[in-house]
Amino acid sequence: MGSQELKRSKTRNFSIEEDYQLCKSWKIISEDPIHGTDQSRTKFWINVQQHLGERPVDSLRQRFGVISRNVSKFVGIYSSDLRLNQSGKSSVDKFDDAVEMFKKEMKVRSFQFRSCWEVLKDTQKFLPEPRKKSRISDPDGNYAYEDIEFLEENDLASSPSSFNGTRLMGQN
Repeated sequence: MGSQELKRSKTRNFSIEEDYQLCKSWKIISEDPIHGTDQSRTKFWINVQQHLGERPVDSLRQRFGVISRNVSKFVGIYSSDLRLNQSGKSSVDKFDDAVEMFKKEMKVRSFQFRSCWEVLKDTQKFLPEPRKKSRISDPDGNYAYEDIEFLEENDLASSPSSFNGTRLMGQN
């Protein structure tokens, strides 16, 4: 390694079981009624490490970041698929469809965080966002709410457009 030595050695990759245990520890520590949200980030991860053992705190925090991003992405895909409410599809079919969409969007061969999703899916951080509602009123002044969908930026390019090429005054 020449004249410089590495300050830290690379640890081995996390196994599926370690990911699962990390998620269980994260859930237990984050839902602890005694400490709850009154912990600093550093103290929180020290508690996770003490609960889990063996791995350095930074390694656990970084790995959970990877898990969190992937599980959050899957939650979004899965909840969108559930909202389609396709008749004749079982919950297993819908889950499998979401896994396939996840693999396609993330350009991966498998959804390796299923066990993590099973642990985290009912925690506040990983609940699907509720659909947005807009308030509308009828001619009598009564209010009601309706679901509205927001287009993603990449959906705009593929959606039919009513734009006729003219801009409103003052918008150049």
